[in-house]
Amino acid sequence: MNIEPSGPSVVEAVTTGTSKDVLVAMRARLAYSFDDPNTPARDLAAITRRMTDLDDRIRSIELAEQEETDEADEDITDEEWEGV
Repeated sequence: MNIEPSGPSVVEAVTTGTSKDVLVAMRARLAYSFDDPNTPARDLAAITRRMTDLDDRIRSIELAEQEETDEADEDITDEEWEGV
């Protein structure tokens, strides 16, 4: 199996990205290890726990970002259109 993680590496995310980018890169790296048939079975439980934790944190960040966007959209009021 020759699956490579997509997106920035963890190092790239740490040096140039946001906290969310770092979490996403770490999750991708763990997923790569999880799918690698050479990963020892004894490591799979720890990888699964950490990957799940990162996924929960990422989803919380994304939900907060969506709520901010929704609130910003609510602050925009339409003006009455006066046809030309």
